[in-house]
Amino acid sequence: MSRDTAPTWRRIGDTVVLFILAGVLFLSWFSHGLVEQGIPRLLSWLGVSLVGIWGIIGWAAGEWDRRELLPAKILVGLLLLATGWGYLQTIPLPSAFVAGLSGPWRDHLNAMVASGLTPPESIPLATAPERALAASHQLLAATLCLIGVAMLATRRRSAACLIGLVAVYGILEGLTGLLHWVTVEGARAHGAIYNPNHWAAIVASCSIVALVGLYAWSASKGEDGLLSGRSPLILLLLPIGAAMVAWLAALSRGSAMSLVVVIIPWVALEWAGRRDRESGKSLLPTGLAFLALAFLVAIAGAVSLDRLLLRFLDVDLLTANSRILLWMATISGWSEAPLVGLGYGGAEFAINRHAGFPLVSLPGWTHNDPLQWICEWGILGTVLIGLLAVWFSVAAIRIRRERQRYLPFDSGLMNRACWAALAVLLVHSFFDFHLRIPVVGYVALILLALGLQSGSYFRRPW
Repeated sequence: MSRDTAPTWRRIGDTVVLFILAGVLFLSWFSHGLVEQGIPRLLSWLGVSLVGIWGIIGWAAGEWDRRELLPAKILVGLLLLATGWGYLQTIPLPSAFVAGLSGPWRDHLNAMVASGLTPPESIPLATAPERALAASHQLLAATLCLIGVAMLATRRRSAACLIGLVAVYGILEGLTGLLHWVTVEGARAHGAIYNPNHWAAIVASCSIVALVGLYAWSASKGEDGLLSGRSPLILLLLPIGAAMVAWLAALSRGSAMSLVVVIIPWVALEWAGRRDRESGKSLLPTGLAFLALAFLVAIAGAVSLDRLLLRFLDVDLLTANSRILLWMATISGWSEAPLVGLGYGGAEFAINRHAGFPLVSLPGWTHNDPLQWICEWGILGTVLIGLLAVWFSVAAIRIRRERQRYLPFDSGLMNRACWAALAVLLVHSFFDFHLRIPVVGYVALILLALGLQSGSYFRRPW
């Protein structure tokens, strides 16, 4: 349904929901990316709930019946399963049953008996029930967010606004980090997410969307797509460039590596796609756009190479808090309850039992989101969620191939940019607890929803 024929109530609802999403991202400035408990986080959960309710209303109205939303439906089911598994692990069960499945609980009950204490009759599967409950709440919020943004992404105007929202959020974070870097002597750049590594990854991801979105938008406005003439749009490159400078000043190993891993195959894909489908047409616009991205990546490598190597040797290999030891400790924790896992938050205690002493600090995360999820879910949860993930991937690839039969390659540029931006966040999550920052998760879901659509958001002027 086009913008002109859409019912007034739906256009108003979409606009309100977009403002709510913007408010959720804005609230992250007051809560370390919505990590910290407090009023901003509660308000953000309320906002995301309203976004999800709007998506549920659309679902009830039959707007989810289109085939293009099948992957999003599967992903909603995946998140609901992960959420339900978390809630299930907080329900008290007979102690003898839980002790047979969980080594940590068995050891704890045996220690109580040896001390002359009476063990409780029922305990939950999760070894950290309160944290499991909080994590389940957050997963439910993520599910509601996906339901809302997946529906918005199917509408040209709303999808374009989502792209603009991600771009503006990333630029503002970048400018905030640049101000911090300039005013605080010797500090690494960071913004509202004051961990420089998480902050740098989301700035890098959003900057991709901002750069390619500006390029696609200028082309839809009748410009040359290069912003090289007298177009006033060229001024928008200044805040994007400032955000990228701040990203370099964060000196984040993970975000630099993630960007390199994603940019190289993406540039190759874009170049090959245009060469095959645009015979006789100039490749200069595409070449220059992606050359600029590659140049920024090269600068990042040159600036931070010595620091990356030193931190890898001094932190990742030679201390008790090295990521390698944290990963090994997490695997040891998983082996204590392989079938049902330790429950959300349980990996922290496993790490402190197995990582070795003396620890430089008390690590609460594995610094590898997929590995920590496996430890928390166990074999049972991992297999069920993994099957849904495979189904989602097959459905998304199949629908993408169907679109390629009738959509020109250039119409999917923004779509592929969203996938690349999402890939930066996903790659970084293998080396940090990145997706556990709520605002990072919300941005990732927006990018995912946009990536699942055709991507031709700027084929006509607004």
